[in-house]
Amino acid sequence: MMIEGLSIWKAAGVVGSLGGAYAAYTTLPVNIAMRKLNSVIRMGNLYMSIQGYKGRVIKKYPSFSRKDIRIYLNRTEISFVLPIGLMPDEIYKKKDLFYQAFGSELEFDLSKDKRRFFIKAYNEEVKMFDYDQEKIAEGAKDIPLPIVVGNTQSGLVVYNMVENPHLLITGETGSGKSIQLRSILTTLLTQCKDRVELYCADLKRTEFHIFKGIAKEVVIKPNDLETLLLKVVKKMNRTSDLLNKHGLAHIDDLPKAIRPKYTLVAIDEFVLLKKEKDIMSMLEEISSVGRALGVFLILSLQRADSTVMDGILKNNLTVRMAFRASSAVNSRIAIDSGEASEILNKEKGRFVFSMDGLKFAQAPLLALTDAKAMLEPHRWQETTAENVIDLRNNEYDVEEESEPIDEEENIFGVLEYEN
Repeated sequence: MMIEGLSIWKAAGVVGSLGGAYAAYTTLPVNIAMRKLNSVIRMGNLYMSIQGYKGRVIKKYPSFSRKDIRIYLNRTEISFVLPIGLMPDEIYKKKDLFYQAFGSELEFDLSKDKRRFFIKAYNEEVKMFDYDQEKIAEGAKDIPLPIVVGNTQSGLVVYNMVENPHLLITGETGSGKSIQLRSILTTLLTQCKDRVELYCADLKRTEFHIFKGIAKEVVIKPNDLETLLLKVVKKMNRTSDLLNKHGLAHIDDLPKAIRPKYTLVAIDEFVLLKKEKDIMSMLEEISSVGRALGVFLILSLQRADSTVMDGILKNNLTVRMAFRASSAVNSRIAIDSGEASEILNKEKGRFVFSMDGLKFAQAPLLALTDAKAMLEPHRWQETTAENVIDLRNNEYDVEEESEPIDEEENIFGVLEYEN
């Protein structure tokens, strides 16, 4: 009898151990992540309906397994495969559910065949950081036209504008948009001034004053901007003629001896131009054909405006940085998603980076005094009121050229001059 009693107790102990092991198993991080993902898919009605046998409707959900969940110290990575017929947009529309389940620090990526989603859920947000000239110079090295994005969960991001043309930056006052614009242009002028010519339009008259004497031209009035853009369009036409003459498709294919510099036009608060039809028409033309001709746009504004951010121009601004927006509507106008409206007022410099998907990033903090110090060695003129060269006058005005210009020797005509 005693032996039987011991056997019963042993059996109970085994059962209890198995129960405890099962309980531990079900609380493993991988299983928790799987349950969260399954819940998001079901709650979001993320499935494809298929007509089955005898008219029966079959729901095909995204598929995943334990091997699609990976747990690291600082993040959880999950992936799943969409059934054929379920569009990726349906996942993006339900992104708020993923944020609720996995936290706000998410990065979404999509495979080339548009079927497998990759999501990285990080444990901590990216912290504010100061502009590090040496680190950014290293990140920009060997990139023809480097645009500094900032830090993401994957580290410092710098992309090539030649491959990803034109940039839109939006953000409310105090969100960090202006500092980001300062950081981008300062990097370009200090890292590759020999490869790019910068033209600025400072319609608020507050942002681009530090680039006077370094940029080819800084204007503050729409009329002057129109004159500037006419020059840029004329350059584009000359470059196009040169490419046709040599049977080439892109400015980078030209021999170095006759290859013109890249041209970058930066316009702050360009929403003020929405009534300037001629200017908007030229901006659309540049955004449409500028890439092959080496002409690029950086446009910034505080609030995305549907009357400006619509049609050809919006579609051609392939890269976007959306700092804090006052509403989900403004965020969607800028990046086709509402994330920018969820950025808190205290999160200075945080923005949504849109290029091959959306991800949160943190812009570097570049103080005005530091930017001035970095730019000072690159100035080609004094910028005092008594000694400012007006590029719109006489010898610098391409409309008043007096002699024929050899396009192969000087593609930019009399606008080209030694620093």
